[in-house]
Amino acid sequence: MLPYSTVGEAEAALGRALTWAEAAWLRYSASVPDCYLHWPNIAITLVVYTLAPLPLVLLDLAAPEIAAPYKLQPKVQHPPAAFFRCYMDAVRVSLLTIGPYQLISYPAAKIVL
Repeated sequence: MLPYSTVGEAEAALGRALTWAEAAWLRYSASVPDCYLHWPNIAITLVVYTLAPLPLVLLDLAAPEIAAPYKLQPKVQHPPAAFFRCYMDAVRVSLLTIGPYQLISYPAAKIVL
């Protein structure tokens, strides 16, 4: 995917040292076929969907009076099981929709380009 096969080539082209994350990604992506680079996006998407709402969920469970002004239905209190059920439904839908889309997007882009 990248035109550089070693960290040294990439650093020379950029004119600076790579960060540890850039170097790790280069080492990983240099040895992996392009079509497989789309697969980790499924896990990354699930991690983002898990971490993004977590502060609001914890705030709503720990201090509902602080979260009430920001809720559409401030007087409604949900038990932790309801949050977990909602999360599992969202993960299921994500795996059934975003997962196949990520796997199909690379071949579709190769056909178009």
